[in-house]
Amino acid sequence: MPNKCSAPGCRSNYDGEPHTPIFKIPNGPPHIVYQWKRFLHREFIEEIKKIYVCLKHFRDEDVEIFFNIPQPDGSILQEQRNLPRLRPLAVPRFLPGCPSYLSNPIPARTTSSTRLDKNTKDRDFLALGMELSIEQKKVDEEKFQILRFDELKSKLFHISLLKQWMLWPSDES
Repeated sequence: MPNKCSAPGCRSNYDGEPHTPIFKIPNGPPHIVYQWKRFLHREFIEEIKKIYVCLKHFRDEDVEIFFNIPQPDGSILQEQRNLPRLRPLAVPRFLPGCPSYLSNPIPARTTSSTRLDKNTKDRDFLALGMELSIEQKKVDEEKFQILRFDELKSKLFHISLLKQWMLWPSDES
């Protein structure tokens, strides 16, 4: 009998169920092993040799079903594998048939090009905002430039002041 899937609520490879390809937790980077354990809700289990996850819990792009064989003419021939293989950093993401609080998929990592595009857009928006701010500052400086005290007094009468402030003209001019 093949090994059974360890994912919560999954009945793959149990008696009376159809055979589904399964994968062991990789002996790879610790953060990948932790993500597998977290997905299975078994973060504190030390012994991982007998823990398996079936094909149903992975995205299609995380599973390699074909061999890519380069041909002498430059084309690539695809042959189907006997057993599917996981990509190196693949992590299970789906728990079909489980409550939503268990089956929230782990978000896929963003690629470096996506992060670079986002950083470029952020940098462009920041540069545009700074440009507009500098232009507005120049306009405000020209608009509110005061060289003499008489100009200050005349402009204060045209600016709407808060209700609690009152401006009293003096008899001295």
